[in-house]
Amino acid sequence: MSLPYLIDDCVYDILQYLQNDGTTLFNCLLVNRFWCKTTIPLLYTNPFVIISKKKYMIISTIILCFNKEEILQLKNQLGINQINNNNNNIDYEEHKPLFEYLKYLEDYNHSKIKSFIIMFINYNLVEILNN
Repeated sequence: MSLPYLIDDCVYDILQYLQNDGTTLFNCLLVNRFWCKTTIPLLYTNPFVIISKKKYMIISTIILCFNKEEILQLKNQLGINQINNNNNNIDYEEHKPLFEYLKYLEDYNHSKIKSFIIMFINYNLVEILNN
């Protein structure tokens, strides 16, 4: 006897229902590839609202979606030299995320994202100083 199978539309409807439950959505990422591919767009539509703990950590994923020119521009705008964990020489092409998270971002609040970037930088500076 085979395992019961949910059709794709049912999975999508279930995930839509869970859209505002970040913890459960994160667990759904681990079910299988289909669930993961279906969950990612829901998580990244408005990631700063859903994710409750350490919201600024999402910035590391977003920064990895940038190309080198965008990273340089971000550094210049913020007047900083280091925006990643302990290593300014990361090969961003080698560490590209599995998904294009930025294409799912619908609720874009520039000031909110900037504040999360600053929190992320401050967190990383504390980590560097403690090591």
